[in-house]
Formats: sequence, structure tokens, C-alpha cells
Amino acid sequence: MQRASLFDSAGNCLASITGTYFVGFREKNAYQGIYTASIVTSPENLFDHDTGIYVTGNTFSNFLENDFDNGDSFSHPYWWWWPANYSNRGINWERTAHIAIFDNYQKMILSQKCGIRIKGGGSRGKLPKSIACYARNIYDNSNHFDTNIFQTDIFPHKFVLFGGGDDNRFKLKDYLANVMEQNLHFATMDFIPCAMFLNGEYWGMYFITEDYNADYIHDHYQVDSANVIMIKNNILTTVSNQEDYQKYTDMLAFIEKNDMSDSANYNQACNLIDINSFIDYYAAQIYIGRCNDWPGNNFALWRVRNNDGSRYGDEKWRWMLFDVNSGGLSSNFLFDDTLSYVLTVDNVFSALYKNENFRRQFAERLLYIGNEVFAPENCNLFLEQYSQSLKEPIAADNLRFYMDFQYDEFDQNITDMRIFFEQRYDVIWNCLVNNLGEEWLAQSGLQK
Repeated sequence: MQRASLFDSAGNCLASITGTYFVGFREKNAYQGIYTASIVTSPENLFDHDTGIYVTGNTFSNFLENDFDNGDSFSHPYWWWWPANYSNRGINWERTAHIAIFDNYQKMILSQKCGIRIKGGGSRGKLPKSIACYARNIYDNSNHFDTNIFQTDIFPHKFVLFGGGDDNRFKLKDYLANVMEQNLHFATMDFIPCAMFLNGEYWGMYFITEDYNADYIHDHYQVDSANVIMIKNNILTTVSNQEDYQKYTDMLAFIEKNDMSDSANYNQACNLIDINSFIDYYAAQIYIGRCNDWPGNNFALWRVRNNDGSRYGDEKWRWMLFDVNSGGLSSNFLFDDTLSYVLTVDNVFSALYKNENFRRQFAERLLYIGNEVFAPENCNLFLEQYSQSLKEPIAADNLRFYMDFQYDEFDQNITDMRIFFEQRYDVIWNCLVNNLGEEWLAQSGLQK
């Protein structure tokens, strides 16, 4: 990495240029066959005690001095949720940087000034931290990055360098779920593996991922971004107003408070939500054993504010997959009856479940997902490709942050995931039998 700047006689910086160069790159097995990303920024933007976004910093010092000894730490039972500089959010904690991205043939596809922030929930406290990149006019005279990183004709305003979240040692869960579930009736993200460098220093194996925002909805569903309402974890995330949030709470209230076994009420619910999106989303997450931090958290949905006459501009709520890196997708959750769990904790799902047509369609899609989407042969193929292409990059990442390649642990994690998918279908069938009964399943034309 090389930087040059021009200053006037008063010491004001008039212009800067950044160049990224890799020497002996082909000698590094950990970097082969994947993209490369390089972020260059002033060190104080990352590591300064007061202003650095990557450190515990002054925010944590104040927490220790003013809150910790007063017992308030007990409201933060996990240290990675304790206040720190890296947990701060918003434009005040965005820093200027230069981002360069090279494809898997080492061809530069992006070189642009941008803003960077730390991204995530509790994973902000772990290593490596995810970094969100923003294109803005104030940085490079553009509100979009000047390359179609993910798909043809999509030039994002924002993308994320994703470090794996809670699955930071193997970075498999989110990657697998988004790739395997991408053809179901809800939104998923593209994941591009990359080796990341921060100010010229190797900083681990990341994924370049999309970000859910109004631009994403515009790009994928061809609706006006200014007409989008998006909810993430019960919070509006688009530039909206109280009337927009009321549309969300009204939808919840109608489904929760009315008898969905009544066909008229159920038909009205299907006018409020895309029932195919809802069913596929819940069926997929139930199949992979999601629990604990879902469905009450880590969920997102969207709709248009006003009907525009297009296929997806019908004012129905549609669901979005994200943050699948904690509970689920391991043998620890293999035998969990996630269906019963969701029926207990999710009022909307349990209300809709009272409808005969909903139960039949849900059971059909749950079995379809097991037979087709997560069929063991499909999962084994994905895991084999993942192992071949990312074992060395992930080993280098673990050595960088945890001082151990963890090859054996990597293989054990693959084996654990294989066991989960080889046996999960039988567990899910038993969940349906326990919840719906074999007679009902047979009368509905459903069989194992």
C-alpha cells in the first residue's frame, strides 16, 4: 500500500492518492482463488482512544468508571455487549477510507474513497470485526460504488466486509444458509469470499456481502427505493415516519387478534403479507434449527408504501434472511423441535398456524426444503466446495487472530454439519407428526 499527498504552504492537504500493490501474492496459498479487499485509512480512525472505531476506547473507559462499579454491568451479561467505541453507531462513527477490491484473477474491480463503520450486533466485540463500506458524494462524488460487485447492473450504495459474526472461526453458517436458500421466496444476500488487508496488514478472511436497505430492494425487486418501508428487529430502517411503522404494527395486530381459522380473516392476512414468503422463510429457519436469537430477533421484512402496480409493489410484507451465525446448523440443535418452539414464542406464526390451508402449505414447504434444498447430497457438495476453496483462507484467519490454524477443528465442523443434514429430515418429520398427527399428514397427501 502506498499513499501520496500534496500540501500547500499552510499545511493544508490539497489532494491524495492511494495505490495498492501485492508482492509475492501467488506464494500465499491462503489468498488463492478468492477476491482481495484492501482498506486504507488513517490509523487514528481505527485505533485512537477517543475516535478509533475498532477499539474499546474512551466509551469503554467511561463505562468502567461510571457504570461497571455501580452494578449496571449486570444488565450486560456478555462482555461483547459492553459499551465500547466499536459498539457506537451512526454517521458520527463513520470514518473516511479508501477501498480497493481485486477479483480472484487479481484484476482490480474497484478503487474508491468511501466511509467505513463497524457492523453487527454482539459480534462487534469479537474478532475479526465486520466493516460496512458506504459510497457518498462527500468522499468521491458518488453515492454508489462504481462497480457491479454482486450482479450485473447493480452498483451498491453500501456493502459489508463480513467477518463471520458469532461464527467467526469457520464463517460457514451465514454463507451456507444464504447460498442454499437463495431460490426460496424471501431475500438473501450474495457472499463473495475475500482476503482482507487493513492498512497493508493481512486482516483475515472475510465475505463481501450485500446490505439490506432501500437500494437493495430497488435492485432486486424493481421498485422505487423512495417507496420502500423496511423493518429490522421491530425498528424502521428506511427514511420513514410513524405512519409507516403503523402499517407494520397494524399488520401484526390484525393477524394476532383475529381468528385465522376463519377463511375471511386468513384471506385478509394474505392481502397484508406475501404468504409464500412468510411460509418459506419460517420453514427454512425451522428446518435448520434456528432458535434463541430468532424469531424474536434477527429478522427483517419490507413492503412498498404505496401500490405501484408492479409484481412486488403490491403493499405486501416480504421477509429477508440475515444473521444465521449463532443458534442452529449444528448437531447441538439436531434434535430440537424448532416448530414447537416457534409456535410458543411467535404470535403471528402461531395465529396463522390455526388455519388449515396454512398448515398444509407450511408442511409441504418444510418437507420440500428438506428433500430438495437441504438434501444431504446438496449439502455435501456445498461443504466439499467450501472445504476445498476456503480451508486455507480460514486457517490463515485463525492463525492471525487466534494463533492456531485450527485445521482439525475445521474438519470437525464440516463433519458436524454433515451429520446435522444427514439426520435432520427424520427429526423434522417427527416434529410434524408430533404437531399435526400422522392421520392429518396422510389425509393431506404428505408422506415421509
